[in-house]
Amino acid sequence: MVMGKIMTISGQKGGSGKSVTALNLAVSLALYDKKTLLVDCDPQGSATEWSGIKAVGYPFDLSSVLSGKATIIEAIVKTKFDFLEILPARFNLFTVASKLARVASNEKI
Repeated sequence: MVMGKIMTISGQKGGSGKSVTALNLAVSLALYDKKTLLVDCDPQGSATEWSGIKAVGYPFDLSSVLSGKATIIEAIVKTKFDFLEILPARFNLFTVASKLARVASNEKI
C-alpha cells in the first residue's frame, strides 16, 4: 500500500490567500500527474467555487460528511483535471462546525 502525503494550509486570519494557495498547489500537483484531493474546509467555499465544479453540481459537501448524511466517497467531486478531485464546502459548514464545537474531542472528528 502506498501512503499519500497530507499538506495543510491554515491560519486564523481571513483574506491571507489560504484558499487560492491551496487550489493553485492542488492544480499544480495534478498537472504533474499526482493524484490530488483538495479538501475545502472553509465555509465560504472559495476553493470550491474557483475549482469550477459548480457547473457540474454536487449533492454533498464536507458538512454532509461531518453530519453523517454522506460518506467521503459520495461527497468527492471530480474536476476538469484528470488527477484532481475536491471535497467541496458550502456556507452550511458554519452550522455543522458550531455543533461540533460542543462535542468533546471534536478535533478528532
